[in-house]
Amino acid sequence: METGNQKKAKKGFKYGWIIIVVLVLAVAIGAIKLVQKQIEKMTGKVGVPVAVETVGTGSLMQQVELSGSVASEESKSYFAPVTAKVAACDIKAGDIVKSGEQLMSFDVADLEQQLEEQKLQQKQAKLGADITITNVNDTQQKAAEATTNFEEAEQYVAHYSDLCGKISAQLAEANQLQEQISTISAEVKEAEKKLEKDPENEKLQKQIKKSGEKLQELNKKLSDMDVAALKSSYEICSGDLAEYKARSEEYKAKKEQVDPAAGLEKAQQAVTKEIADRSTDSLEEDIEVAKQGISADLDGVITSAEPQAGMLVQEGTQLFTVQSTKKLKVTIPTGKNDLEKIAEGQSAEIKIGEKEYQGSVAHISKVASTNQSGAVTVDVDVHIDNPDDSIIIGTEGKVTIHTAEKKDIIMVPMVCLNYSSESTFVYVVRDGKLVKAEVQTGINDDEMIEIVSGLNKGDEIVKNVTSDMEEGMDVSPTHENEEGTPDGEDKK
Repeated sequence: METGNQKKAKKGFKYGWIIIVVLVLAVAIGAIKLVQKQIEKMTGKVGVPVAVETVGTGSLMQQVELSGSVASEESKSYFAPVTAKVAACDIKAGDIVKSGEQLMSFDVADLEQQLEEQKLQQKQAKLGADITITNVNDTQQKAAEATTNFEEAEQYVAHYSDLCGKISAQLAEANQLQEQISTISAEVKEAEKKLEKDPENEKLQKQIKKSGEKLQELNKKLSDMDVAALKSSYEICSGDLAEYKARSEEYKAKKEQVDPAAGLEKAQQAVTKEIADRSTDSLEEDIEVAKQGISADLDGVITSAEPQAGMLVQEGTQLFTVQSTKKLKVTIPTGKNDLEKIAEGQSAEIKIGEKEYQGSVAHISKVASTNQSGAVTVDVDVHIDNPDDSIIIGTEGKVTIHTAEKKDIIMVPMVCLNYSSESTFVYVVRDGKLVKAEVQTGINDDEMIEIVSGLNKGDEIVKNVTSDMEEGMDVSPTHENEEGTPDGEDKK
């Protein structure tokens, strides 16, 4: 058993070693700091070492790499020009066709039979129209004659009415004369009887003499009027008047029998004849078109084909589509970020399969769409300048679009950029201190980016920023040459 003194000796020995270790560590740390300070004094460097890049100038080409599908810039859909049966059609989707090559022919037998039937119907329609027009013309001619005869009869009625009136007036005057003569003759006879009783009565003598003179005057007038001739004329005139009145009524009835729509009926029949002519003209044109069949208007590939030999197709039915293989493009669905860099006319390289082609941005759609993932995209068409027969429509095309190029600009590696919710910035070493510098950027490629403002050529910027770096801290810049290029020298 150990005594109390032995236990105390062991415990003292243990604490002694601990104190020695602590002293050794303290001396080591002090030595390290002393060595570090001596190194810093010898090298002139102070602060935390940081890797920096010296800002320089150079040329920068910005490009966007996208992919899309090959499509034709020119296509034509062909429709049935007539209603007819397909005589021959040996094309199918994917076939290559040449401009001028006949793609389809039609059977015109049914059309020619229809033409013969239409010609007979045309003849029948035209004969019916001619009959109607002839009848209308005859009716109108008779009506015109009746109108003329009616007007003449009315003139004769007016003439004979006037003549009969005048003869009647003369006969009435003759009757008055006869009445006067009878009255005066009776008066004379009465006076002569009285004179026989009183022969010396001078008053009666004068009265008889005066009345005798009056009778002579009246008889002369009556004799000059030729009453018998007047009566005969009146009878003739009355007969003529009655005849022309009857004719007038007859002609009036015939004149009023004419249909007021007769002129329209003639015009209608003329239209009927014209339609009959056109019906055969149209069918004859259809036959000529059908005989020509359908030929390709461009070099290309059949992308759809429905008709087969023996099939009856209606006029206007879509038959097939030919897409040009000489005018091709790659259509790319483009997101917002890439779209902001792209403009019509920019040059591009296109890779389809193992071949590369040259091209340019030809069109940017003005209508956006939403893809399957819900992202909004806009189609960009890149024209292929030098297409060949190896390109297959619908395959993938990888496109590199040269969106911008600048020379003699300030630029830095993209890894040097830092981002916050408010700005884009870099850390710059100035007088041994870490300084935050906000920058405005321009174009970029995969590695370098243009600095529009915020930096000057020769500035030293930190390449790899860590979370423990703070603005204002002491740093010691360490330069790393890239491929043997001295820092600060222009990069091409």
